[in-house]
Amino acid sequence: MPNSSSITKSYVYSKINSVRWKPSASTFSKPEIFISGSWDNEDNKVCVWRCASEGDPQLLQEISHAGDVSDITYISRDTAAVASSNGSVSLYKHADDTNKNLSLSQCFKHAHHFQSGSQAPCTSVASDGCLIATVGEDARLLLLSPGQHEPHRIIDSGSDSSEYAVTFIKTNEVLTGSLQGHLRLWDIRKAGNIPTVTMITTDQEWIRDVSCHPSQQHVVAAAGEAGALTLWDMRNTTQPFTSISAHSAPVLEARFHRNSPDHIFTCGLDGQLVHWDVSYHSARSLLEGTGGGGLVTSWLHPSVARGDVTTTALINAGPLPLNSVDVQGDVAVAASDNEALFVLRNLVMC
Repeated sequence: MPNSSSITKSYVYSKINSVRWKPSASTFSKPEIFISGSWDNEDNKVCVWRCASEGDPQLLQEISHAGDVSDITYISRDTAAVASSNGSVSLYKHADDTNKNLSLSQCFKHAHHFQSGSQAPCTSVASDGCLIATVGEDARLLLLSPGQHEPHRIIDSGSDSSEYAVTFIKTNEVLTGSLQGHLRLWDIRKAGNIPTVTMITTDQEWIRDVSCHPSQQHVVAAAGEAGALTLWDMRNTTQPFTSISAHSAPVLEARFHRNSPDHIFTCGLDGQLVHWDVSYHSARSLLEGTGGGGLVTSWLHPSVARGDVTTTALINAGPLPLNSVDVQGDVAVAASDNEALFVLRNLVMC
């Protein structure tokens, strides 16, 4: 079903590289608070915003951040981890939804660095609720534990290729994506550093983001250089399940909807925000009696492999990149290099 969302565009006078909703107290709560991180400024900021049911988002607080903000993830409802271009990972306490509630609680300074000792940008950060996984241009995977001053574990990828993306598949499995197009699946319980390795394509296109299905973690979406969304069934890593193009330039982020995972949202260097919808296949699977409830089969439905996915451009292509997107409930927030925040309300989730 086509989306009939309303869009608010607000100029914030800084380039935003990452936006994330603060997790709601309840599945049924209306999304209200999100944070953003800027880049390419002399004084970068991590900002807290309140999003009402209509109108522009309201800036509640801003904190100076050393280096460009490259990624943000929430460890819990009360703590956000922020990756920096100076190699550091900062933890911010975000305890309630009132003004002046964001504060720096811990910083792993220059956690990512080259052998020469110079700082290496931290490019992506993820969490399973306990550990924090980070990757960077030093081609290392770091496991950090809040409250500890040194990394819990440091894993060398065994490559000279920068790592751009990281996510937890399971509590003990971490997936990373690299500049050379490699996906590496790490079992962090094992002492050795030998991962399961596969590739997006033989052309070594880089992987900028990886996103895991919220309930079927073996289903992974990868955002790639060729403008395609590549879907993987991690139970079979010999090749991707399918790769479908909808962007005219590299995809920068891909996000499964947390509560309606038949929907994925992507943004890219072409300035587009694209909504991907396979809820039709879930409904059909239920009618046909194939696959419990559709969640297991929707993205891995044979028709999806043939490209049968409904795609809708919620924001059309523009001259500057759309860097980040996050969705909660029926509201999406996105950010771009044209110094604008977009809020899309009343998204249709079939």
